[in-house]
Amino acid sequence: MLESKIEAAAVRRALTELGVPSSKLGQQGDPDRIFWIPGGRPLLIEFKRPGEQPRPLQNIKIGRLRLLGYTTEVHDNVNSALA
Repeated sequence: MLESKIEAAAVRRALTELGVPSSKLGQQGDPDRIFWIPGGRPLLIEFKRPGEQPRPLQNIKIGRLRLLGYTTEVHDNVNSALA
């Protein structure tokens, strides 16, 4: 399954099933999306194809965001992203 299909399904289900909106991020190496979790807890997700790992620049940026206290995750399927 393509990364874009996984992302689109997760975005759609997060909004319709959980009421959680998201925004697309665009700079190179940034996670794909920020989900606006109620209570002021943004969640950043990098979507990958099944079994694929983040690129080196993505790992650097994810590490920096985590050091700053942001919840940043990598998911290769819709169900794990929604969990």
